[in-house]
Formats: sequence, structure tokens, C-alpha cells
Amino acid sequence: MVCTVRLKPSRTWYLLYGIFLLYIFDIVFEFYLIVLLNNLTKVMATDDSWKTQHFRQSVVAKIDEAIQVSGMPTTKNSMEMENHVFQKAKTKEEYLGFVARLILHLREMNSKKGAAGNVPGTSGNQGIPDKDDSWKTQHFRQNVVAKIDEAIQVSGMPTTKNSMEMENHVFQKAKTKEEYFGFVARLILHLREMSNV
Repeated sequence: MVCTVRLKPSRTWYLLYGIFLLYIFDIVFEFYLIVLLNNLTKVMATDDSWKTQHFRQSVVAKIDEAIQVSGMPTTKNSMEMENHVFQKAKTKEEYLGFVARLILHLREMNSKKGAAGNVPGTSGNQGIPDKDDSWKTQHFRQNVVAKIDEAIQVSGMPTTKNSMEMENHVFQKAKTKEEYFGFVARLILHLREMSNV
């Protein structure tokens, strides 16, 4: 008689599977951006063609598409974003680089939103509790709020939430110290990137 045992996948397996899917998505999307930039470059007949209204309008359409796909509210519309990038860029390469980073950022907002809700077994306060809870203290959290506030000031961009609200959102979302640090690092990196766009 043969006995078969059916194993139930663990939460760790689902998490690793989710990370793997995000990695694959990231590779596919980077390829998409390269193709997009190549197509945009082919459209340009001369070095100054990126400054034409026709070319800029096609970029506005791509940004608008990325905003629609992300489903996230933005403080600026696609035309304002493109104009900000256009004013900041001095060369065609710089302009296309800014546009690519902006579209990538908008797509990442969508993938992070989708990944947070699609990994089974990761909702609620499940998992192994941290032994070191110093990251939960008011003093520690105030230092993080100060770092976020500093990043907001450096970016010079308007935000829909203040630094305390952003930190509290991250704190409520994080289940572990590592997750909290990861969220804070991504938030600060995002704010710094806003100053470069």
C-alpha cells in the first residue's frame, strides 16, 4: 500500500513566490522601457525634435497611460509632469531619462499596490513577532519622522501627507522591524527621486 502525503505551502513559500513574480515583472517592464525609449528615439529626426509639440504630446500620452494604469491619485496631471521634466532637462538624453524614471515610478506604484494585496497569508498581524521592539518606541519613530521630513524638504515637491502621517502609514503597514525599515527606505528614496525628476 502506498501512502501519499499532501504538503500545504507555507507563508514563506507564498512570499518567495510573490517576490519572484515581482522580479519577473521588473525584468519585463525594464525591457518594455528600453523598447519604448528606442521607439521614442526613432521618432526623433533631429536633436531638437524632442522639443516639438507633437513629440511632447506623445510623451504626455505615455505618462497619462502610466497614471491610469497605476490607479493612484497624483498631485499633478500628466501635462504638468511632462512640463516639469521638460523644463528640467537640458538634453534629449536627459529628457528621455527623466521620462523613463517617471513612468517607471508610476508603474512601481501600481505593482506595489497589487503586490501588497495579492500575496496570500500576509494580511493581518501573522508571523513571528520581533524580539527587538525598539523600532516601535516613540523616540525611534520621531527620528524616522525627522528623516522623512528632511527628504520632503529636499525634494521641494508638494505632498498629500505630512511626514508624521507618512511614517504612521508605514508603521501601521509593517509587521516586522525589517519590513518597517524597508518601507521607510523606499519612501525616503522615492522622495529623493522626486527632487531629481
